[in-house]
This record gives sequence, C-alpha cells and structure tokens, in this order.
Amino acid sequence: MPVPPTSASSASHATSAPATTTAHLGALAVCLAAALLLLWPLLTGQIMFGGGRSDMFIAGYSFRLFGAEWFKETGSIPQWNPYLFGGLPYIGAMHGDIFYPSAWLRWIMPVDLAITYAMALHFVLAGWFMYRLGRSLGLGWGAAVVAGVAYELTGIVASQMSPGHDGKLFVSALTPLSFWVLLAAIRHQKPWAFGVFAITVALIILGHYHMAYFLLLALGLWALYLVFWDPQRPAEVKPLPTLALAAGAVALGLGITALQVMPFFAYIPFSPRADGATDLGWEFATSYALPPGEVFTLLLPQFNGVLDHYWGTNPIKFHTEYMGALPLVLAAFAFGDKSRRTMAFTLAGFALFFLLLSFAGHTPFYRPFYEFMPLLK
Repeated sequence: MPVPPTSASSASHATSAPATTTAHLGALAVCLAAALLLLWPLLTGQIMFGGGRSDMFIAGYSFRLFGAEWFKETGSIPQWNPYLFGGLPYIGAMHGDIFYPSAWLRWIMPVDLAITYAMALHFVLAGWFMYRLGRSLGLGWGAAVVAGVAYELTGIVASQMSPGHDGKLFVSALTPLSFWVLLAAIRHQKPWAFGVFAITVALIILGHYHMAYFLLLALGLWALYLVFWDPQRPAEVKPLPTLALAAGAVALGLGITALQVMPFFAYIPFSPRADGATDLGWEFATSYALPPGEVFTLLLPQFNGVLDHYWGTNPIKFHTEYMGALPLVLAAFAFGDKSRRTMAFTLAGFALFFLLLSFAGHTPFYRPFYEFMPLLK
C-alpha cells in the first residue's frame, strides 16, 4: 500500500519544482546573453545573413519571399515556382523550410527579419537544449550551462548564421534535444519522450535532409548504447521492445514528413543530380569534404581562413569548425569521472567515427558507406 508523503517531504517537493524552474530559466538567460555577444546587431533592426556568394543571398531569400507572398495572397503553399528555368516544383525541388515552423514567421513579418529571427531563436535553443541534455545526464547546473554555452558558440553552430544556412542551424539546435528526449525515454523510462522524439525527428528531417541522415545514424548508435551498454540503464529495460519503440518513433516522424519527402522523391529523377546528370558521382559527392589538415581549425579559428580569406582545398568555405581549447580541455576531464567513463569513451568514439566520415574522399573510410548505405549517393 503506498505510504502518504510526510509533511516534510511534501514541502521539499513543493520547493524543488520552483527551484528547478528558476534554474532552467537562469540557464536560458545565460544562453541568451551568450548569443547576444554575436547577435547584438538584431537589436538595431539589422539582418544577420548576407554576402554576395551566400546561398541565402543568391537564392534562399527569393524562394522564401515567393512562398510567403503566395501564401498571404492565396492562403495556400505554392505548388510551382515559375521563375526558375522553365519552372520547378516548389515543394519537390526543395525551396527551403517550407513545412518547418519557421515558415510561419514569414506570414506575419518581413521575410528578411523572419529568417534572421528564426535563426537567432535556434541559436539560443541550441545552447539551452544542450544544457538540458547535460542536466539529464546528471551534470550540475554550472557544468551544464558551460556545456550549453560552449555548444552554441562553437564555430560549426554559430557560423551558420552568416551564409544564412538556416536548415543546418535548425538541425544543430535539435541535435541535443533529440539526444535528450531519447535519454529520457530509455534511461529515465519516460513514455511521453518517445512521442516527443517522433516530433523531433520530423522537425529534423524538415529542417535539413542531409544533416538529418547522419544525425539519425548517430541517434541509432545512441539508442544502442543506452539499451545495451549504459551502466545507468534501469534493470527493467527490455532491449528489443525499447528499440522497437524508438524505431517506431522514427517511422512516425518520417510519416509526418511525407508531405515533403514524397514530392521530393518524385522530383529526384528530374533533378540535376539524377542519374546521367553532371552533378553526380564520387568526385562531386565528396567535393566539400573536410580536408584532414583543417582539423587544426578546432583550436585556431583563422587557421585556414574563412570567406574571401580561405586558402584550403575546398571550392569555398562559409563556416568554421572552431571549438576552442577550453571546451576540449574540459571534455578531456570527463575521462577522470569513473561513474561516467563508459559514456565518455562512447561519445568520444562517436566523435571519431563521424570525424572520419566528414573526411569523405580524403581517406578510404567513407567509401563503403557511400557504396552501400541507401540514398547516400
């Protein structure tokens, strides 16, 4: 028979919830302040993307402007864009974040500001979601906040603002959220988290297909770790049913995105990257791989230059992989924590695996994945 809580325990529970809420709001405020170190021009009404060669400046802005104007005039999403070549399917040919929630902002405010505010919001969320992941992993408030700020200010996240790579920034923000809810579902046995995971998967796919592909691979490895090797997994976790629930959430997320994915698959045979086209093959697919020498950018942001000062081997470079020495040193201390050493080595293994994938054609490691994983070509 359940024992009713004592008055002392009830009082403790009553005070812990507001304290937790205050801690989370405090972390959000810190992440916002950190973001404003880079985003302060927003306060003067400026936009945060541009440059004569950026994708958003050349094409993305016009795609989104056309879609917003059409929707405000007709109340529907356009099916055809007549202004490119002889016309292109609007949904199937991927005209940006058509079904991602950021599109809603463009219906109520100027398109350039809507694009900027959507990226800025995800910049802050990237840090706060990483903070929440850290707290869920058992980190103290300070350590989790440091993790969040370090993540949102890392080059591969922050530098997506300048070229207007909003889809990449969306998925970067959703990455710690997806790891967090999967952790809540498996380690913490929260059934609702599988539903949130399905919605998160849908948002990831609607955000950026290519990044979604590799993030889902990482999440699959994370699920396997949580089910089979996590020292803190509950004894009642049943591996196969749990993995089936996670796979079902992914399938549900894919189903939600069918309104975008199915037109895209119908368009592929007519794409410039279809069979027989020029933008095809190993050389093209690996032409923007990370050169191994540019790994030094993790420590020195200007090592290989950026934008007009880039001197590396890729055709262009709009971003930086800079992380900084301090986050890397702090990460190294994780291996001294015996209670989390298994997880530290596992995540380090993930990092090495995906770093080797990012080298692509520069090493033989990527070739089997390119040949045998579905749709990777």
